[in-house]
Amino acid sequence: TNSNISVLLPSSNRFNAGDYFYITGNSPIMLHLYYAGQVIETLSAGFTYLLTYQGQKARPQWLIEMVEYIPVSGATYVFNNSPSKQAWTGYFDYTADKMLNVYGNTSKDLNVLLMRDLNTYDTNIGNIINGENIDGTVYFYVAPDSYVTKEYIDQTFNTNQSPTYCYYGANSDNNDATQLIFKNYTNGYYTQVPRRSAHPHFRIQGKYMYCAVGCDTIGDFVLTSVESGYKIIR
Repeated sequence: TNSNISVLLPSSNRFNAGDYFYITGNSPIMLHLYYAGQVIETLSAGFTYLLTYQGQKARPQWLIEMVEYIPVSGATYVFNNSPSKQAWTGYFDYTADKMLNVYGNTSKDLNVLLMRDLNTYDTNIGNIINGENIDGTVYFYVAPDSYVTKEYIDQTFNTNQSPTYCYYGANSDNNDATQLIFKNYTNGYYTQVPRRSAHPHFRIQGKYMYCAVGCDTIGDFVLTSVESGYKIIR
C-alpha cells in the first residue's frame, strides 16, 4: 500500500553471527521486516537502522538498533525482484556510499554506477577488484534418489574453464571438505569427492550433499551441468 513497505530478510544460511546490514529511508512510511512469512519488526521511516545477525535459535535472531549514519563496509547484497524469483540471490564484493542505476532502451542496457570517496566507478568491466581476481562461486545441492542415504564418490563439471575449488558439506553452514584438484577430460573437469577434513575423516554421506564450486582465474566462469557419482547405502 501507500502507507507501508515490506522488506524480506535474507536467508540466515547466508550469514555468520556478527554480520550486519543497514536499512534507511526518508519517506513518511512504515517498514515491515519479514522472515518466513511473518512480520518480526516494524520500523519508522525517516531513520537508519542497523540489523546485526546473532545466530539461529527457534528462528533467526536479529539485533535491531537505530543509528545516525551508515559506515561503508561489508558486501552489497542483491535482491532479485523478477516475478519468478523474489528472493535474495547473492552479493557483490564492492561497497559504495551511493549506487545509481542507469537504464537504456531495454532492460539489458542497465548500468550500475558506484559513488565512493567523491569518485564515480563503472561496474561489470574487467576481472579484477581491489587488486585481486574476481571470485565467482556457484552454490547447489546434489540430491539424486532423495529418499535414500548415499555415499558421494566423484563429480564432473561441464565448465568453460577449470574450477579452482569445490567445498562440500551437509548444508550451506558447513564446509566439511575441500577439493582443489580437477582433471581436464573431454566431457568436463573431473574430481573425486574428498573425505571430511575433520578427524576421523569420514566420507560424505547423506540424502543430499551441498556443493560450492568456484573459480578465481581471469575470465567468465560458465557452469553448464554437473554429473555426480554415488552409491546407495543399504
